[in-house]
Amino acid sequence: MVRVSSGGALREVAGSFIGTAREDGNDVSTTPETIRDIVHSAIAALNEELSEGERIEPRGTTRLIGPRGNLSSLQVVNLVIHVEDGIAERVGVQLDLTVDEGLFKPEGPLQTVDTFIGYLTRAISVANG
Repeated sequence: MVRVSSGGALREVAGSFIGTAREDGNDVSTTPETIRDIVHSAIAALNEELSEGERIEPRGTTRLIGPRGNLSSLQVVNLVIHVEDGIAERVGVQLDLTVDEGLFKPEGPLQTVDTFIGYLTRAISVANG
């Protein structure tokens, strides 16, 4: 389940992404590169909060969660919040990813940086219609 805010209303749909274009009415075309930049910026912001030994590399194969994941549960939530903020700022879509329980499962989209980027690209694409 992902929550999307549009014009002050909050909507939820289980098992799928919903959303709308920017509140100003302008459609947003979002490339995977834009999403990659947002995720890399979120990783940089998270790394500023971590000790040198805890920092993660913004590579596609970097494991985020699961048996070989590099982040604690709190760090994962912080990363997701940084990403939500980046998407809102740069793309104009308000996503509430933290309500999607599947996101945080070891086999979910947070396995690696690349799987997270793919998940976000699909979510924003559906939100933009």
